[in-house]
Amino acid sequence: MFSIVNRPTRGTNILDRIYVSDPCYETVKVVTSTVRSDHKAIIAYTGQQRLPLNKRKQRRTYRRRSPAQHARFLEYASQLNIELTSDADMQTNFDTVYAIMYDLLDHFYPEREITVTSSDPHFVTPTVKAMLRRKNRLMRAGRTDEASALANRIQKAITRSSSRWLRKIDTKKSPKLAWEKVREVTRGRRRDDNVQVPDGITAQVLNDYFAAISTDNNYQPPDPKLTAQARTAIVSEMEIFCILDKLRPTATGLDRIPAWFLRLGAPIFAACLAQLFNQSLSEGVVPSQWKTAVITPVPKVSKPVQPSDYRPISITPVLCQSLERCIVRRFIYPVLHQPPPGLNFKTSLPSDRLVQLQLQSLHCSTLYAQCYLTTSMYTSFLSISQRRSTRSDTCL
Repeated sequence: MFSIVNRPTRGTNILDRIYVSDPCYETVKVVTSTVRSDHKAIIAYTGQQRLPLNKRKQRRTYRRRSPAQHARFLEYASQLNIELTSDADMQTNFDTVYAIMYDLLDHFYPEREITVTSSDPHFVTPTVKAMLRRKNRLMRAGRTDEASALANRIQKAITRSSSRWLRKIDTKKSPKLAWEKVREVTRGRRRDDNVQVPDGITAQVLNDYFAAISTDNNYQPPDPKLTAQARTAIVSEMEIFCILDKLRPTATGLDRIPAWFLRLGAPIFAACLAQLFNQSLSEGVVPSQWKTAVITPVPKVSKPVQPSDYRPISITPVLCQSLERCIVRRFIYPVLHQPPPGLNFKTSLPSDRLVQLQLQSLHCSTLYAQCYLTTSMYTSFLSISQRRSTRSDTCL
């Protein structure tokens, strides 16, 4: 007979064993016991692999932030001068600025890892969980003042997260959604393990479908001679600074530059980003960092059966959203509030045509009309009176 348990069951010792004469068990697990004991339980079985029903663990990366780290970063960045070569192409300058940002992030805010589980509430982000663990360590060490200050930061972070989570709930218009949130708070989050994915619907199938419907097959690159004209500042450094300084917390795109970092470094990055944005618009080229996005497929119907039954929710880079905001404020809003002569808004016109009409009405050169149209940024408006626009889908 031989033992099938090869992992510690109490501390670092293997005190609990199961002996068999034949290897009849395919899977042997050592798990935490459901009863109050310092020994762990042993589960041995054969057949299909069973998934844990209580919770799932996942390692997540985050960047720890503190006032001391912000002070060191601002002290170093105040002496930093980012200079871009005017003769270099747009992609080279973008790569240079992104490399500088990555170096600053990794130096002052290095990435860390922490374990999160599926049973954690929605407001327990990796950053909040790290702060909770640090608060517990400070309490055990007797540093109650520091623990109290950290508890206040945790409370503010949870309050902000809960406010964003409940911001769009209207008890009068959608009481069903409001009660779902109440049940989620009282009973915990709803399990999504039993969600059935239709046969033939894979990540690659959805990716190909979303790419196909977002790609303009009739796109033609601009004439190279248009990019040889003198560059004119379309957006100013002060305009970029105001946008960065007022950035709200939002999801980070695939370029891995968070919004809080851009808001903190607005005085340092405003000048170089204004130069990059103007160069991108003048040359009619979008950087490669903005051509990919994280897409979450959300079902349009209760039982989706094909890719068209999913709505793509895109997470684009924060810098891309900032440039779109500049374009909307500079060109689209004026043409909507003061349309050119002969333009009737009762007929539907695409947003790129509106921008072209506005540029022509302002007697701008054909270059700027071409450079915006080549970026293929199509913006749909939710409310003109409230001066809000949705995030556009960018695909080149």
